[in-house]
Amino acid sequence: MATDLSFGQVLAILKGNGSLRPGLLALLSDLSRDDLSDFRGAWSEIGDARRLEVARRLVQWKGQNTLVDYDPLFVHMLSDTSASVRLAAIDGLEEPTTAAHVPAVLNLMETDTDERVRAASARVLASYVFLSFCGLMPRPVADTILPRLLRQLDSEATPAIVRQHALVGAAYAADEHVHVLIESAYEVGDVADQVSAITAMGVSGDRRWVSVVSDEMESPYREIRLIAARAAGNLGDPSVLDQLLRLVEQDEVEIQLAAVEAIGKIGGSTAQGMLEDLLYDADLAELEEAIEEALEELAWSDGLSGMALMDFDPSDDEPDAPFTDN
Repeated sequence: MATDLSFGQVLAILKGNGSLRPGLLALLSDLSRDDLSDFRGAWSEIGDARRLEVARRLVQWKGQNTLVDYDPLFVHMLSDTSASVRLAAIDGLEEPTTAAHVPAVLNLMETDTDERVRAASARVLASYVFLSFCGLMPRPVADTILPRLLRQLDSEATPAIVRQHALVGAAYAADEHVHVLIESAYEVGDVADQVSAITAMGVSGDRRWVSVVSDEMESPYREIRLIAARAAGNLGDPSVLDQLLRLVEQDEVEIQLAAVEAIGKIGGSTAQGMLEDLLYDADLAELEEAIEEALEELAWSDGLSGMALMDFDPSDDEPDAPFTDN
């Protein structure tokens, strides 16, 4: 049994070709300081292909088990000699729980030799900004990241793929300069730029973009329709509900799912009625679970907005904790 192994035996398996079973992976979570030091020492002795296999399995297992903590391992892997391993490590930090890793990820976005790594770093940094604006991380986290994202966007040397992800992260700020960058990417860029621009429109929450998103839900390109449906949900404007309903009734499954989720995000009595009707449509049986989840989110968000004014107490608004970019 993996639980009977010493940590030295675990490291020996990692160095070899032993199976990376769930029980073994569990022993790499929440390491003590000494075990983490031993892991770092052993990591350099593992071949490139095996390191990548371990990194990817840890990312996969973390996605299936929210209680495991591999963040210290992923942070160590950010300096790996293999770009593929660094990329996997960034994926492992996709859902951050602490701001401690921000400086390391910022450094990768700005200096890594691999464009994929830089782009993935920008994508993860957007998650930190979002959590910061939601109050789930200190506000100084966003204040530290946003100027660095803008620096990437304003530099002609920044690779296109990095700019695309940086634009989405920067869009969380209500900044007129960012709006100009979004418009430029949408009007002048290629399809990938347009996808990032439409995503950024939704992220911004600015309803100036509703007409653009509405138009793009009629696009002949499936990728654009998909992104536009997601953006419509983020913008929350009920004027696009009928278009979203048509996507649910007429488009392919991935777009149907995005449209269902968007209807739930927009909320309100009209959206609720649409979802309830869809739930009993025999032709949409494969969407039943998604529709039920959308109804649950709608009920939760509508209930939350109804309670907000009653429960708000200005004296409860505590200042953000300090954040230092070391």
